[in-house]
Amino acid sequence: MGLLDSLKKFFGKGKKEDEMLCLKCKIPIPPERTTCPKCGRKVSEMYKVTCPKCGTDLPWNAEKCFKCGTSFKPEKTTYTVYTCPRCGFEAKYYMTECPSCGIKLV
Repeated sequence: MGLLDSLKKFFGKGKKEDEMLCLKCKIPIPPERTTCPKCGRKVSEMYKVTCPKCGTDLPWNAEKCFKCGTSFKPEKTTYTVYTCPRCGFEAKYYMTECPSCGIKLV
């Protein structure tokens, strides 16, 4: 984000991160509103999510598919953590040597 974007956001002229644009009027819709303040169109009618498994159209804020049960929440990934045998430092999965003492981990 540049300086101009920061100034617009600070002085209220820019679109906030959690606001959506009305697809008809092209004006920002505050997050607490369920309809466009200008045309009255419902947010749930403008923004939809399509289930990747069964193709069902769902509301934009759906957490899972009502038809097949597919979850839209990202799966939590686990990473391997290496413990250095010399100093006990817990190194991340991508480190090949201990940043604390320099011993090779892999």
